[in-house]
Formats: sequence, structure tokens, C-alpha cells
Amino acid sequence: MTVTVRFEPTASGTQTCTIETGQAICADVACTGYGEPAPVCSVAPDTLDFGTVLIGNYVDTTFTITNTGGDTLSGDVSESCPHYDIISGGGPFNLTAGQSVTVTVRFEPTAAGTQTCTIETGQAVCTDVGCTGVGEEVTGIEGVTCTYNLNEGIVELIWTEVPAYVTWRLFRREGDGLYEFLKAYSMTDHTGTIQFIDRNVEEGITYRYRLEADGRPELFIETDEIDIPVTQAHLYQNFPNPFNPVTTITFTVPGGDGDRSGVLVMVYDVRGNHVCTLVRGTLPGGRHTTQWDGRNDHGDPVASGVYFVRLNVGEFKATRKMVFLR
Repeated sequence: MTVTVRFEPTASGTQTCTIETGQAICADVACTGYGEPAPVCSVAPDTLDFGTVLIGNYVDTTFTITNTGGDTLSGDVSESCPHYDIISGGGPFNLTAGQSVTVTVRFEPTAAGTQTCTIETGQAVCTDVGCTGVGEEVTGIEGVTCTYNLNEGIVELIWTEVPAYVTWRLFRREGDGLYEFLKAYSMTDHTGTIQFIDRNVEEGITYRYRLEADGRPELFIETDEIDIPVTQAHLYQNFPNPFNPVTTITFTVPGGDGDRSGVLVMVYDVRGNHVCTLVRGTLPGGRHTTQWDGRNDHGDPVASGVYFVRLNVGEFKATRKMVFLR
């Protein structure tokens, strides 16, 4: 006859047993087995409170699953909730005694109000994790303030009380031109302050800066016009050059609108002969432009060739080379 013996431990450790045959001439049967501790699951924490998060922003937090027992603890971490994502540690897991896995969950609301989610561990002995967060709409930036300082041709701007939108984009406009992108600011680690130092400004130019929420162009704040004062006269290269039929000549006069300086702008040929006078008189401080159409003081067209424009402002003198083509 065949005897089937089952070992079903109810306690850990070595367990022994003797199966008696009840016959002196038949040996008894000795049994030995080891009871392996069952897996025990610890989930900490088992609730995640993300607090209030502005729409477009996100917050990450974690929980840990640990096998505090024996054997192997298996499961599958998953979720199927809007506004929530498992960033790392999700999917199947197999944990031997003492092993753990850390799961990172992201709350990134796309709608206002309380948003909940259950992160399933996929194991009956493991507690599922409950998540709660509140999405809040960015309604405006009326409280944002901007201050600026001018220091030796550098503009330093500071915005305070900036809402914690994910990204803010900074633009700059020169004169009456279009806004051009300068820099993006991530506000995930929000301090409420944005600082920018603009070293690429020119004297005599008026600038305006615009701070705009990325993807939300209706949320913006613009600075007033910022005039970069002129500290010294300067003659810029004419444009276009070579030219035909007209070129523009730009120059600066020291001071502001309330200041006046004598200005003389003249054109000479390569022999040093006077061709025409473009500007003669007093002008306020700032940036100015004039044009030359390739004609002399009498209105006669000049020949193709090299010419020089000269600027005199007080004791300041400067010359630029121009090429006229017919």
C-alpha cells in the first residue's frame, strides 16, 4: 500500500513528525519540514494628500511597499485615474523577505476641484493607496508687481507675487517692434519671484517687457516703456550698405528729452569734398535717424562710389564709410 503524507505548517521553523506503522517488523517513518514565514505586506503611507495645486502645475509624492514577512510578495501597482500618473515604481513587483519598492505618484490637475484616485497594489494582503488633491484655476495676475533698475546700460527686472504656474515666458519689445522671446522660467519650485538681468540693451532705445504664462496668453503682465538713457554720442553704420537708392543713418545725442545739443551730420566724398549736409541744428538727447538719397546739396545725383558720413556733437566726432551703387 502507498501512504501519502501532507506537510502543512501553521508555524515557522523546523517541524518534525513520526509516522507509526504499528508493526514491530516495520520501521516507523520520520518526517522533517521547515515552515517558511508567509509574506506580510506593509504599505506606508497608505493615503497621499497632494494639497492644492494650480492647474498646469504638478506635485510628486511617494509611498513604499515592503515585505516584512517571508517567502515572496507579488503584486502589480496600477492606476486608471485622470489627473494622476505613476512616474516610477509601477507595474509588477516580486519582493523577497525585507525587500521594498518605492512608487512615485504625480498629481497634475487639468480641472478645478477635488480629484481622487486609488492606486491598486494588485495583492490582497497589501492595502491600496488612496490619493486626494485639489486642482485650482489660475484666475489672474493682478497682484504681480515689477520693479526695474538701470545701471550702466544694464536693465535689472524683478517680478514678485508671481503665481505658481508651471512655466512663465519672458518677452521683450524694442521700440514699436514685435515681442521677441527671451527666456522661460519653470515655477515647479515656486518662490513667487522672477529676476532677469538684460545686458543686451542699446542706449537711446525704448524697451518693454512682457511676462506671459505658457499656454495661457491671456495671463500676462507688461512693464511700462523703459528708456535707456544716452550717456555719449554715437554714430552707427548706415543701413543698408552698400545702398541704392536710399540709406538710413542712425546716431545718438547725449542726455534726455530735456537736453539739447548742437548736431551736424554731413557727407563727404573720398577726396574730402563736401557733398551735402543732412542735419544742422540742435536736437534733444536720444536716438535719431536721417536718410541720404545719393544727392548733393543742389539735388543732383552723385556718382557711384565710396562716401563718408560724419557726425559732430559738441566735441564728439565720428565717421562711417558708405558705398553708393547705381
